[in-house]
Amino acid sequence: MRFDLLDYPLHQAPSLRCRRFTVEEREHNFKLTSELQNKTAPLSNSTNDKNGNIGIGTAAPATEKLEVKGKIKADDLQLGSVPGAMPMPRNADLTVKSVTDDTVDIDARYLTLFDEATGFGKVLSTIDLTVNMSTAGANGLDTGAEVADRWYYLWVIYNGATTAGLLSASSSAPTLPAGYTFKKLVGAVRNKPDGKFLRFYQRNNSARSEPVYFLTDAYGGNESGYSPVTNVCPTAIASRIYLGYNHFHNASVAGDRQLYLGLSPVIFTILRSVSVVAMTGEITMNFNADGTIWRSIQVPVQTQYLELIANGWEFDGIIN
Repeated sequence: MRFDLLDYPLHQAPSLRCRRFTVEEREHNFKLTSELQNKTAPLSNSTNDKNGNIGIGTAAPATEKLEVKGKIKADDLQLGSVPGAMPMPRNADLTVKSVTDDTVDIDARYLTLFDEATGFGKVLSTIDLTVNMSTAGANGLDTGAEVADRWYYLWVIYNGATTAGLLSASSSAPTLPAGYTFKKLVGAVRNKPDGKFLRFYQRNNSARSEPVYFLTDAYGGNESGYSPVTNVCPTAIASRIYLGYNHFHNASVAGDRQLYLGLSPVIFTILRSVSVVAMTGEITMNFNADGTIWRSIQVPVQTQYLELIANGWEFDGIIN
């Protein structure tokens, strides 16, 4: 059976005309041949088979639902739901915390993971995971053996059906278990020299940890950069620091007692000339380009004292 319809306008696209439309039935296969023409170029040799596959400029039958040989050009292209296409990123209510000496919990209301090979994203909801250093692969260490005195990065991964957590020494390219292609970095934990996790609690981009001294007995007369990176995640943009400071006025030495923390900009400044000043408090300091923080205690020597304690860090962009 063959049916031909010649030279008629399409109702939904008046500027597009069908030069020829042919339907042929051959052994339960339907072959559709059309010539569509507009102001640019014609589409021809369209085919359709009994499985519903449509081919344009291809041999019949097409091997996919829609198979096109050549380029597609459209002034206004509207698509419905396309599985696997890029979603609107959504990340909310992330909580990451150490639970025991070798386990970390990861919870979130929403997280958006990406497959770097395809560029596709996947929004996951109600994430509730526990990763264990003693486990290999999904919900454990990605590769190799545990190493003490090292930072491990925490990832959420997905294989199209299952969500899991992952520990990795890499902050950018973890070794994914077979089948897992989607991933998102959600935090980090330090494995201390004794092989136990640093205790911490992270909410979205902000983490608090057990306090660790990194500068003590700091007397006056110098300007230096000090690095808290063994106690603060190396990929963080800032450190939360608890400081203790006092100065005892030496009447035989002239001049004000000065303390500066930070360089550009100055985060914290004290300029006093009274007999005794003592204070404590918490500040957040951005890192210098070399990973240090900067402090200066001005003259006189041994009349001022400063200690700095790292007790947390700030990430940039884990949760937007």
